[in-house]
Amino acid sequence: MFSRIRSTFAFVFIVLAIAASLPIVGIAQAQTDQTAANKAAAALLLEVMSDAARLDEFDSYVSEDFAVHIAGSTLDWAAMKGGAAGVLAAMPDLRYTPLILVAEGNYVGMRYEFAGTFTNPMANFDGTMSDPTGEPVVLYSNAILTFTDDGKLAGYQEIFDTLSFAAQLGQFPAPEGMIPPVIEIDPAVWTLQATTAEFTAALKDRLLTANLAAYDQGDLDALDAAYAPDFTSYVGSASDLAGTKAGIAALRAAMPDMVSTNDTLIAEGNWVVYRWTASGTFTGGFDMAGMVVPPTNQPLFIEGIAVAFANEDGLIAGEWSEIDNMTILAQMGMLGQ
Repeated sequence: MFSRIRSTFAFVFIVLAIAASLPIVGIAQAQTDQTAANKAAAALLLEVMSDAARLDEFDSYVSEDFAVHIAGSTLDWAAMKGGAAGVLAAMPDLRYTPLILVAEGNYVGMRYEFAGTFTNPMANFDGTMSDPTGEPVVLYSNAILTFTDDGKLAGYQEIFDTLSFAAQLGQFPAPEGMIPPVIEIDPAVWTLQATTAEFTAALKDRLLTANLAAYDQGDLDALDAAYAPDFTSYVGSASDLAGTKAGIAALRAAMPDMVSTNDTLIAEGNWVVYRWTASGTFTGGFDMAGMVVPPTNQPLFIEGIAVAFANEDGLIAGEWSEIDNMTILAQMGMLGQ
């Protein structure tokens, strides 16, 4: 089951490189230009991913050691391109729509919408076929792209809910309440606000400090220094700051020895994108969408990619933190082999 799900959702990337051999006095501008080019490349990728005829155009733009980390698998370029073609064949009207792109240095973070109609059979990695449902499939995904200094795409990390994907494909009956609802917001939110470098740097520092204090040390009130009083978490049932704190407390109760990380923190203007992890031993019970999961006393690893924006005071006002519920349920022993 897991190999079929992982293999059906793939992504390819193209980069627009800036000419090398710039004078030393132009290094800062070259870095700025390259970052802008990386960001433009990420946006262009989502456009061309809607056209299977263009997939081969981008082979030369990918680093030789390119690797994609998605849904628990690491794939090379050939596997990713083949998977992308298979998804397009199954969903000819498929469109990838960028919602926000955040670039800093050699990284681009993004959130986008994947939407199409499952009208044709889909080939799975194990040689089987998934029958079309004729129904729309809509996913929201967060990703981090890593570029080399000369603009080649070297790495890609993606988190989306494979449980929702499998359920929409008709491959897996998701537990009731596990498929997060779509929270409608004002489209104007998806706009980068002009800020100073000091504003953006302080935003990153506050977020990192507050999250580590809350997750690792259980100091939930530390979040007040980084999150606005009217903060909203838009993934799942829209949650306020109190609900977010309660969720962290529940996770720490499930894994009393939990250790967390926040890495690849990318910031531009009033937006941040970062990867986070939480790992420990699942020795406490956990309430997952009303389903009480008994402890397994086994290691549990959860990772996510969060996309968030700050208000004018530099406090996080809204966040979309994607996790893979399928992988979590499997580690908790809730899925058959």
